[in-house]
Amino acid sequence: MTSIAGSNKLAPFLPSSKNVLANLVSLLGTICPQDVFLDLGCGDAQVLIHIAKAYGCKCIGIEYDSIMVERANQNIKSNGLEDLVTVRHEDICKVQTIPDVTVVFLFLSVQANSDLRTLLSSCYENDCKIISNMFSLGYLGEPVQKLLCDNITYLYLYEKVPIEEKIIENVADEKKEEEEDSLEWVKDLFDPLKNPLIIGLFHFSMAALTIILFVCIALDLGNIHIYNMGAIGICLWISVTWFMKEFRAAVEREEAEKEQLILDKKDQ
Repeated sequence: MTSIAGSNKLAPFLPSSKNVLANLVSLLGTICPQDVFLDLGCGDAQVLIHIAKAYGCKCIGIEYDSIMVERANQNIKSNGLEDLVTVRHEDICKVQTIPDVTVVFLFLSVQANSDLRTLLSSCYENDCKIISNMFSLGYLGEPVQKLLCDNITYLYLYEKVPIEEKIIENVADEKKEEEEDSLEWVKDLFDPLKNPLIIGLFHFSMAALTIILFVCIALDLGNIHIYNMGAIGICLWISVTWFMKEFRAAVEREEAEKEQLILDKKDQ
């Protein structure tokens, strides 16, 4: 079995954790069986199954990988949710609109989020709730709410709210920002984007560890545990470096999109 011809893989398959699923339900609040939940890049359909069980609403997934589609359908069948959950084998970059959708969830890369701007902006303008896991969507403005998951990443909620509610929320946010200002220097100290020394120390530590482990191996001083530690260290180094690259790109793209959004509003 193969993927859709001509489609691009927008993100590696990485299942959402139990903490993400719990926070997703918390963030959605009250949705009813008449709502339609859409997962862009649904993988094995675990999020769809979780939402269908929690709310009893119709859930639709779009997945480009036929192997994942088959696995998703097996999971749906084993949970007896064929009437509520459907997975479509399509390339989400070619999807224009999804009728009746009221909630959109995505867990994709920075580039994929940007590629889906037209579709997501259309959903947002049609009063859909949009939740993005890990990376924010700067072109939709500020998120209405965000929740920390697994002590490492956020779920970002975007939806239109009445002007009166926005005013109340802005006042509350201003008070919260005033309370957090006194701790801002602590955040800046450990923020790798504002304090490059943190990243430099990490690379230095990983390089030193790798050198020590290879010296031990070269001098035949190691055992199986040394080899294991070396492999784990290299994998950790690569994964953290990749994550920071994506994180930095996400922040830079979000700032650029916010600036463009401001310019567009001025032009209007």
